[in-house]
Amino acid sequence: MNRWLIILVVLILAGCGGTTSAPTPNLASSGIISQWAQALEAGDLAKAKTMMIGGSELWEESTRTTLARAPWKHHKVLELAANEKPNAPPGTMRVQWELNLAASERHRLLCVDVREREGKVEALNNTQYCTPEGTFDMRAILEPLLFEEGDLPGAKVYAYDEYRADPVIARGMPKPLAVASVSAKRSADDPLPTYFARLLGYDPGTSEAAFAWWYDSAPPTRADVSGIGERAFQVEDRPAGGISHMIIFLRCHGVIQVDAFAPAGAPPVDFDTLKRAAEQVDRRIQATMCPTN
Repeated sequence: MNRWLIILVVLILAGCGGTTSAPTPNLASSGIISQWAQALEAGDLAKAKTMMIGGSELWEESTRTTLARAPWKHHKVLELAANEKPNAPPGTMRVQWELNLAASERHRLLCVDVREREGKVEALNNTQYCTPEGTFDMRAILEPLLFEEGDLPGAKVYAYDEYRADPVIARGMPKPLAVASVSAKRSADDPLPTYFARLLGYDPGTSEAAFAWWYDSAPPTRADVSGIGERAFQVEDRPAGGISHMIIFLRCHGVIQVDAFAPAGAPPVDFDTLKRAAEQVDRRIQATMCPTN
């Protein structure tokens, strides 16, 4: 399944004036679903799997990854919102957990859709980030793919969703349907972030043109890069006040930019280090967003 198609559907509905109401608690939720949720809160993935029947191929991988991030707690079993029910299998419930992280963490709630079938739990999609109201948040799905601590040694998240595409759209870049961005500092002493990862999502017919626009607009220091995305190039730029090294690649209808800026007088990030960071971003995007068949 291509998750970009899900994002496109959500965006189209939003553009048509559709509303997304939050799921409501299900006070008569299935006992087996609650037991299953409690097994995951205990970190016992093996036990949870014994309570399951088939389901999403992506569930186990996504669950293992998020269990490794932090323990889960405080599960809730929710009924789907009225506008989601017509397209969901009969009996679908949404289970939500809280990650045992500081309250200041942006991505700390997880949801997955399940149903009881033949006395067991069937996972209908992968475990993914969601809003406090229990609705799937497309930005919350995209942002964690763009940065994890360790991508660039020492870098810590500074802010989310600061990228503004309007200036480059005005210069001719095709308008994206989805935008997500993360910025990070490589040192607590840095007055501003110096590492940036951005994702511009397009429909299948536009992504190649968007990548070509970035390629054609790059400075002459541009050079192709292998082993990242479907196509990729690196570029060195020297904006006012420093040196920027960037890798831009195409993956599953997304144009992704990984950029490290070094202020004047600071050592620049070498391309090998930047490439390793871009490879990690690409790996996560490919595993989560790309077709599995």
